[in-house]
Formats: sequence, structure tokens, C-alpha cells
Amino acid sequence: MGLIRAALRADARPELAALSTAQALTALGSTDPERRRQGALALRGDPAAAEALGDALLREDHLAAREAMLLALRSADSASLARVGEALLRRGDVTHRVTGVELLAAAPAASAGTLASLLGDADPDVRSLAATAIALGEVPLERALLGALTHDPDAGVRCALLDALRVVGGGDTARALGARYADGADDLEGYAANEARAAADRRSRQ
Repeated sequence: MGLIRAALRADARPELAALSTAQALTALGSTDPERRRQGALALRGDPAAAEALGDALLREDHLAAREAMLLALRSADSASLARVGEALLRRGDVTHRVTGVELLAAAPAASAGTLASLLGDADPDVRSLAATAIALGEVPLERALLGALTHDPDAGVRCALLDALRVVGGGDTARALGARYADGADDLEGYAANEARAAADRRSRQ
């Protein structure tokens, strides 16, 4: 958060105000990370720049420049957030993957189809992170989560799916988990199922 606050303060710098859109887009490809950061901040609020910002973010390895690009992207259109979020989620780097989760969660409507598809990805880490994004963004994908839960072979992924169902599940979740898991299970998955079932049952009664 400190980097984002610093980036916001940098908005007041005169060189940012002086950059035209064309100059800012060119700056994203600069070899100077400070120039890339300035270019990204100058593009905040410009939906036409979302694709360029997303492409720049995918290749950016400088922390301050990446934070500025994220800040600018969050003011972009939801479809761009979803596209870039999915690409970052597939990266092996933890920082990229966490950022991907945040972007997908920030655009729940645009990301719903992508996230539902990612629940069936071959990589268990991707499946788990997709469930985390669903929970974080409160994306209404109860049916997709329940479907994934029935056939996912990875216990860690199933726990992530259950955590997402705890956030978005309703009556269907309460019934499905009641039939699948015994009360009082003392393993991690059983505990997660009991928590999800209780939350879903409360939600269905509201």
C-alpha cells in the first residue's frame, strides 16, 4: 500500500501532467523504470490505454512501475482487468499470481466466465487461485464451485473451493455439503466443509 500511496502522490508531479497520451504510451516501453512508472500514472482514467497497460504489466519486473500500472489498470474497463488477471494467474511467479487474483476479483462480472473455466485448469495452483479470486470478489459461481468440488482430486484445491462456497454458497451448497461431509469431521477439509455449510445455510435463510 505504501507504493500505491507514493504513486498517488506522484500524480501531482509536473512531468506527469505534461505527458500526452502518445508520450505516456511510448513511456511504457522505456528502458527507464521511472519513466515507465510516470507513463502508467499519466494513463490513469484512459480506457483506451487499458490494453497497452495490461501488456506492459505482463512484462514489467520493476516493483514501483508495476504498482503504477496496476493503479492505472484498476481505473480501466472490466474486460481488460479480466484478461490481464487471467494471464498473470498463469505465471509461475507468486507476485504475478497474487496480482492476477486481485485483478480478477476486482472485475467479478467480467471475470465470471474466465474463473469458471479456470476451475477446471490442469494446474492445481491455478484452480486454487481461481477459487480464491471467486471468494475475494464474491463472484456468484455456486454451481461451478459445487461441480468442481465433486471431481477435483487435490485436497488443497477442494479446501479452496469450500472456502469460496463459504462466501458465495446458498441453499444448494448447504444441501450438497450436508450429503457429502459428516458432521464433526476433524480433518482440514471436513472443517472447511462444516464452515461452508453453516455459512451457506445462514445465507439461504436470510
